[in-house]
Amino acid sequence: MIKMHLRPTECKDLPHGELLPMTRIHFTYRHIDGPWGGANNFIRALHQHLREVGRFELVQSLDEPCDILFMNQLGTGPGGHGAMVPLRKIKRLLELDASKGERRRLVVRAVNLNWHAFPIGLTNLTRGWWIDRQTIKLLNMADVAIFQSAYQFAFFQRAGYQGRNSVVIHNGADTTYWRVPVQSPALGDKLQ
Repeated sequence: MIKMHLRPTECKDLPHGELLPMTRIHFTYRHIDGPWGGANNFIRALHQHLREVGRFELVQSLDEPCDILFMNQLGTGPGGHGAMVPLRKIKRLLELDASKGERRRLVVRAVNLNWHAFPIGLTNLTRGWWIDRQTIKLLNMADVAIFQSAYQFAFFQRAGYQGRNSVVIHNGADTTYWRVPVQSPALGDKLQ
């Protein structure tokens, strides 16, 4: 279990008169309500859960102060028109926080690397390689990295991820029908 110690910024009244700290969280990935794939579904479900819990304030702008910056790699998703958040902007935000004695926690959900997901071509050798390098740097800066499987974690390690503070959260795994095996062997490069 990974624990992050947060510095709550506000409090919210609960029905029993208790006060719980509010945690401010910003998602760089903008989900849509329709189908769009695993990342969209994961982040949409997380948004819904955070609203139900009621202890989280969803911050709309990347430039606003927050306790947690949640990223789905560098992409902004279908609601963000597929734009990329520049890694230098994230570095500047974290450095600015540090200069003020503050610290937002960086949580990154790893999805894929271009060299692994797309055919090799001139574009993938140049732009894809650059995006992959930026992604690995972002993961190595993260306080927590989330992977979809042990296999995915392993290929990110082979690409340069240092493997600190990571967790595997499977997409859409209904525990009524699926359970984590006692030991999960890595597949390696070949399926047998």
